[in-house]
Amino acid sequence: YIILLLLVAVLPAITEEITIRGVVLSGYKNKNIYLSSMITGLLFGIMHLDAQQFLYATILGFVLALVVRITNTIFASALIHFLINGTSITIQKIMSLTYNNNTIIQESTEISLKSMPMAYKLITAGIYGAIALAFGIVAFFIIKKLMKLKLHILPKPEWDLYIY
Repeated sequence: YIILLLLVAVLPAITEEITIRGVVLSGYKNKNIYLSSMITGLLFGIMHLDAQQFLYATILGFVLALVVRITNTIFASALIHFLINGTSITIQKIMSLTYNNNTIIQESTEISLKSMPMAYKLITAGIYGAIALAFGIVAFFIIKKLMKLKLHILPKPEWDLYIY
């Protein structure tokens, strides 16, 4: 679990944030905040090279670019990126522990969407949908409030101009 967490949560949070929000977004520093966020979000979605991940990675890339532009640091987006990937790995671990003990499918040794009963799929989709909706609304209001405050978490030193 720890090695998987490092490979899937820590490493991408650092490398993808430096690449997309650190290097690419810095090229759009004089452009409209929404335009630059949409472009880098789209690149973030494409970078994942997976049709299933494209939509949510694009939206997440847009939100993370907004966070970077508002807070003026990639540390905030790297932390959010780590939390999202880490939560996914943790939920998979918890599901594998509880699902393997489930009496519905005793012969299955790995979790896959095809092997789950339809009721379990619907419940899982409903829970994830409710969580996504709740966090989306909260994120919207937090970003809106941060934009009103024009808050910069860390001061921007002169040498930092090339990172952001």
